[in-house]
Amino acid sequence: MKIGVIGTGILGLQTVMEICSRTPDSEVFLIGEKDHPGTATNAAGAMLNSIAEIDNSTFKSKYGRFLLNLCEKATLEWETFNKKYNRVLHSNPDFDLINNGTYLLNSSSGDFYEDTDFTRITDYCASKNISALSVEPKDIPGLFPINHSRSIKALYLPSEGFVDVNLLKETILKNLESLSNFRWINKNLNKFDYNGSNVRHLFLTDGSKIDVDKLVICAGINSRKLLRSNSDIFNSVQPLFAGVGSTCRLKINALKQNKVIRTPNRGGA
Repeated sequence: MKIGVIGTGILGLQTVMEICSRTPDSEVFLIGEKDHPGTATNAAGAMLNSIAEIDNSTFKSKYGRFLLNLCEKATLEWETFNKKYNRVLHSNPDFDLINNGTYLLNSSSGDFYEDTDFTRITDYCASKNISALSVEPKDIPGLFPINHSRSIKALYLPSEGFVDVNLLKETILKNLESLSNFRWINKNLNKFDYNGSNVRHLFLTDGSKIDVDKLVICAGINSRKLLRSNSDIFNSVQPLFAGVGSTCRLKINALKQNKVIRTPNRGGA
């Protein structure tokens, strides 16, 4: 069986790895350019934060509570994921995709909503016996605010942190390169043929064609653009929406930051 996977971000890479390991007799194609700037994977902070995301909408409905519960369970699953990669690829006991620890700030430049969300998070941790330590903002490593943006209060959440995205991508790619049934097609998909039940032909941007038995699309918001080429599929798929964000990576020789420093979720994202 030939399986095509579209999308070279974390979701696409991890999907390919799982398909290759579960169906060793299949031929799996990862389709997309290796160097793809502007992707969500490159921009994501990759925070394993669920408690720190609590805001004024969390406890107003069953959907808000469900989302919190889902995020907490997902955060716990990362530990299993981390151990899996450590076992498969590394003998170094210090190898760790996860950096635990989040500093949550209640900034003086925030507003009423930030104050109330900070209190909600504090109260939730107390009610669930979740470790949340009150710390002095001035003692947080790497935090050097300007005077009018100094934090009033801060919490340290040891159970929440972030994933090292670069190390994660490097680790998945190292694993894929060792698999005999994996092939990376360093071209983007232009369109595909769909006969009502199956996808057969993938047409790439350079004019070439690949025949597959199954297609998995993991291209994030770009999935919608690809699906638009076939109205039958497009009209049957839940619409995808995306916001606009930016990221900035800093290299500071004097300090290696291995904790999240953040404020409560102001935007409801």
